[in-house]
Amino acid sequence: VSSGPHLVFSHIIVCNNTASTIRFGQAGTGENIMLNSRQMCGYSWISQACPELLHLCLDAPSWKWTEPFPVSSSTSSRGDGAASSRRTPGSIVRSVVTQDQSWAVIVRVKHLSGQQTQVCWSCLSLLLWSL
Repeated sequence: VSSGPHLVFSHIIVCNNTASTIRFGQAGTGENIMLNSRQMCGYSWISQACPELLHLCLDAPSWKWTEPFPVSSSTSSRGDGAASSRRTPGSIVRSVVTQDQSWAVIVRVKHLSGQQTQVCWSCLSLLLWSL
């Protein structure tokens, strides 16, 4: 693999900027894609019947998923009762708390063009509880 620029022929580019392997997939489906540390991949929705939401899972003993989050667009009320679709770039924090651990990850959504969106997660924080 060369270190130069790459063309990605996908509407969504997913990047794992953490030091850990993370699993992700479309919420509401059984999708489970593994993405190693410092890797990226093109992504497309597995189901048109489910909402366009992703969720993450740390590759660890708990295998607990985060709450889903939007990556391409969201529906919001305009105040007159009508819904409008708009792009939703920005950063959100998702966390998972289990009996023996807690971790959080920052999810950054950036629209590269009218057709392409980049989703990056970074700053994975893992706290182990002493029992």
